[in-house]
Amino acid sequence: MELAIKGGEPSLDFTAPETALASLGACILSNLNKGASTLGLQVDDARVEFDVTKRYEPLGFETVEYHLIVKSPEHEEKLNALFERATTDGTATNALLEGFKIKKYLEILKSQKYLSDEFEACAIGMIGRYIFSKKGCLLNLKSGVN
Repeated sequence: MELAIKGGEPSLDFTAPETALASLGACILSNLNKGASTLGLQVDDARVEFDVTKRYEPLGFETVEYHLIVKSPEHEEKLNALFERATTDGTATNALLEGFKIKKYLEILKSQKYLSDEFEACAIGMIGRYIFSKKGCLLNLKSGVN
């Protein structure tokens, strides 16, 4: 992995802020998978996209937003209930959310009904746009004070 960050050392792997966001994304996907199984809902694919702006004085996050993007043939009402459960029903998720001021959104992509795989999570890059998905990761870096 190569992290092209000014002042960062690519050989050091993830920074603490990256790890925090990766943890939150993994928790949300884990909660989604468990909730879908418990509720008998089909979810064919899911990913969490983070938009984060770094603050420099004092160091921290200026803004944090995430979008949970779900591909599913299920009704919107059921997916909204699953979204609430996945983003508020978990020990690690709640602990992480208590430390962040975050806006959240749900985006639904319709699909055909069939059995789905378990979700995996991954992350790359520095503070910016993180995407967690069983199909891969993407980063669009942005930084600065808003």
